[in-house]
Amino acid sequence: MKDSRIILTVALCGILLCTGPRAWAGDPPQGSPGDTAATATLPSAKAPDAFGGGYQYAVYPPSVWTAQNKNNDTALPQGTGGYYIGPMTSSTDTTYWTAINLPFGASIDSAWGIVWDDDTFGYLTFLILVVETSEPGGSGGADRILAFNQTGAGSRPGYTELPVTLDPPVVVRLEVDADDDGNTHVGAWMMEFRIRRDQPFGDPVAFWGAVVRWHRTVSPAPATATFSDVPKHNWAFPFVEALAASGITAGCSEDPPLYCPDDPVTRAQMAVYLSAALGLHWPQ
Repeated sequence: MKDSRIILTVALCGILLCTGPRAWAGDPPQGSPGDTAATATLPSAKAPDAFGGGYQYAVYPPSVWTAQNKNNDTALPQGTGGYYIGPMTSSTDTTYWTAINLPFGASIDSAWGIVWDDDTFGYLTFLILVVETSEPGGSGGADRILAFNQTGAGSRPGYTELPVTLDPPVVVRLEVDADDDGNTHVGAWMMEFRIRRDQPFGDPVAFWGAVVRWHRTVSPAPATATFSDVPKHNWAFPFVEALAASGITAGCSEDPPLYCPDDPVTRAQMAVYLSAALGLHWPQ
């Protein structure tokens, strides 16, 4: 018995959201500065270009972080073995940032920073934030902190992980309104480590990097159905609309607009669906 178009639609969404193998991206974290690498209490990393409806993990190692003051704040503390990043200056505040490089539609629910704090007068804050960058005919600049966590001022926890939870999860989008003024701008999704102290450091306060937990999502369905034979109350409505919005399907009829959800699917039609969805085939 041939599959119906509706079954293939849901199956195709499953193919586009299937999880691949996992592997660390970058150097492994250490247990403490100067020590040999310790076993991390973190899951393996997941490449952000993989597909999957389950949770995936993106690792942001030392090499992807940029110091706000590139002239003074990019040095590694002594004894870190080349893993941890931290300031070697007498300034009271230093900031390091990196872009969250995930596809649009990725839903971020949590992250954690990997840090080392061995100084009584300093502390480190790990943040996730979104920044308005620009828009046609205007400029942005506003930012919104989505979640943060920090080590305690006056404490010396040594090696620790700073978990942050986004509740509800945040979906990465192209346009954002960070200051809720009604104007959307192109958004930059970022993480920051902010190191602060009341006096120059005597001992290292540094970080290794961060891990972000995320998963892919199906786009929200529109208010009006594209095809009259797949109305809003149909269980497959959001999946059909996602394929139509992405240009994978135009349905079986233009006038009237129909999807023919119960029609059988030929091997030729299946080839069109899969090739359009996966972008096949570019040889090496």
